[in-house]
Amino acid sequence: MSKSVELSAFFREIGFDNQASQDRAKAVLVEAGKVRAERSSMSEDKKPGCAEILAEKIVRLCRACERDEDDPREKVVVTNKSGCEYCDGSTNKKALDDAGAVMLKNNVKKVVVVGGSPGIHRNLVTLWPKKIELRIVDGTESHNEKASKANLLWADLVIIWQRSELKHRVSKLYTDAESNHKSKVIMVPRRGIGALAERVKTHLCT
Repeated sequence: MSKSVELSAFFREIGFDNQASQDRAKAVLVEAGKVRAERSSMSEDKKPGCAEILAEKIVRLCRACERDEDDPREKVVVTNKSGCEYCDGSTNKKALDDAGAVMLKNNVKKVVVVGGSPGIHRNLVTLWPKKIELRIVDGTESHNEKASKANLLWADLVIIWQRSELKHRVSKLYTDAESNHKSKVIMVPRRGIGALAERVKTHLCT
């Protein structure tokens, strides 16, 4: 039998660090039928599923990022920058630096990122390793086969950011790539710069 975990502890663990953000997180889980409104705890084996639901519905932002970010998810303000999904204190910078070192070691010097919100694009450009060239494809705007083929030919690695601002017809231009390009296309199933960096490292280290 799985042991129980306090909801407040679970919320703090995944970045909801103040009462207002935790109250909203709980409300989302209640609406999803994952927890009961009158309960202050849940079974520990529910943690992965609940974390996924919250990542789908809510974006955690610090005060600075709240002003600029236009992510379509509901905004919840957190107190500590380490809990912000966009600036994430210095954590995102370190994650990208680590991924950059792995990319250079594997001779990956040109990267295309497909998808993501305008706000995360700005952060990505600011934090991106200087020795690696970056192209960003807006997943909501018009994009054609000629442009995707040019990107596939140019890039050493193409990153498809799933569950972000990304139209299927845009991602399909890359996921349906010719066989000689398929090995350079990877999928990132979670939002956030840290998730992107981790996926890059996992792909290149396996």
